[in-house]
Amino acid sequence: MNIRFHDNRRACKISLDKLLELKNSLILDNYQPDLCNALRDESDWRLKERVLEYVTDIRFPTDDLLESLCSIMTNKSVSINARILAADALRVLAPRKIRRTMVYPTFRGASVLRIMKDILTAPEVPALHEAVTRALEAIRQES
Repeated sequence: MNIRFHDNRRACKISLDKLLELKNSLILDNYQPDLCNALRDESDWRLKERVLEYVTDIRFPTDDLLESLCSIMTNKSVSINARILAADALRVLAPRKIRRTMVYPTFRGASVLRIMKDILTAPEVPALHEAVTRALEAIRQES
């Protein structure tokens, strides 16, 4: 993978072209730490949204990836599009994780289910409520 460095922190950053190449090669699973870094990076919203679209191709999601998705979904300072994409990604990835480990994923010590229910009781954009509702239904079907 071509890695380029930015800032003085020498942090790895994946490019949009490389991301598409990884997706098409069906090897996104191998680059989950890089994808998590891209999701945490606040400087490139295009890359973040593209990662959110592509992570649904991951077959074996890590806890770190699921936590990154929860962080985006619950962060009100993130764009509503990114929050909806994160909920949609959790709709696909959380059941895969549950199927594999037989354990519900957690975020900051709380169940992802509890966090999603809290979002539904809070005043949020209807599209986010719909995405979270779909994710909850998909997770409940796994149990």
